[in-house]
Amino acid sequence: MKLFHNPRCSKSRRAVEFFANHDINIEIVTYLKNGLSIVEAEEILEKYEGDISDLLRNSSQLETNNLSKNQQICLLLDNVEHLQRPILLTKLECVIGRPLENFAQIHQLSTYFSLN
Repeated sequence: MKLFHNPRCSKSRRAVEFFANHDINIEIVTYLKNGLSIVEAEEILEKYEGDISDLLRNSSQLETNNLSKNQQICLLLDNVEHLQRPILLTKLECVIGRPLENFAQIHQLSTYFSLN
């Protein structure tokens, strides 16, 4: 599992703490420092079940309608500072952790959350 993490974001820091407290092994990607690879952008877009505008903060400032797959990849790569955080990417899924309880959608993590 990869966690796309912004250390300045309290929600993202909370996600890192959650995984550490539960001894769940994750790869932390500090995307603002290192950027996204093309493969990472492709995986995020392929596995996220919502609209690309959901993946981007301040998406109203960006044109996200009627983009080809290549244009969507370029949009993520060129606007990495707008990427939602935290984002968890697994072999099968991509989930935005705002709120952190969204990670309960991932089968292997669902037992860590009380679904009332």
